This record gives sequence, structure tokens and C-alpha cells, in this order.
Amino acid sequence: MARGSLVDAVESLGWAARSPEFRSVAYSQMAVVELRLNNKELAEHYANLALDYNRYCFNAMEVLAVSYRRSGETALADKYINSISQLDQLNHFADYERSLRILPLRTTLNLPLPLKMKCLTRLTWS
Repeated sequence: MARGSLVDAVESLGWAARSPEFRSVAYSQMAVVELRLNNKELAEHYANLALDYNRYCFNAMEVLAVSYRRSGETALADKYINSISQLDQLNHFADYERSLRILPLRTTLNLPLPLKMKCLTRLTWS
């Protein structure tokens, strides 16, 4: 997708955010676009605005979890992943984010097959 169309999307979502009924969704989508543009500060800003208007906004919590994971702030990422799990125990995003920290797949790719299987059986879904 062209960078210009993402900037246009943020502008259009800004207009949508003026309406109280669309505010939380618009801010969370603005956060997604800014995260895609690698603008961490604005992504967190818009995600927090979305959570101000709807504290159960999964999209905003997911943006914050990904943003904090990318920046190495795992404690903050875990906070949002745990919040998502408490609200929706079957949420696949939370399980996937947890699995990224349990065992990086890159470390097992070059192992012999018996060791690779031993590493993969250590994965637990708690």
C-alpha cells in the first residue's frame, strides 16, 4: 500500500474520530496505521486515546502490545496481553504473542531432528 494512501487514511479517520460513536474505533485504526508506518509514539498516542473512550478496545490493546514488544518493553506488553486474555480467554492474538517469547523458532531450525522435537514439545499453552 502506498504511503500516501495511509496518510490519507489517517486524515479520514481523524474526521471519523470527531463523532463520539466512531471515536474509539477511529483512534484504534489510526494507531494501526501509525504502527505500520513505524511511528511508535503516535501509534501509542492513538491507542491510548482509543482506550480512553473504550477501555475494552481490543485493537488498541493489540497495538500497544505489539509496539511495546517491538521496543523491548516486555513488561508493558505483558500487561496488555494479560488484559486481553482476561477479557477473552480464547483470544488467539494473546496466545500468539506469548508464543513469540516462549521459544523463538529461529533457534530450533538448525538443530538435528531429535533435538528440534524436544524443543518443540516444551511449548505449553498456559
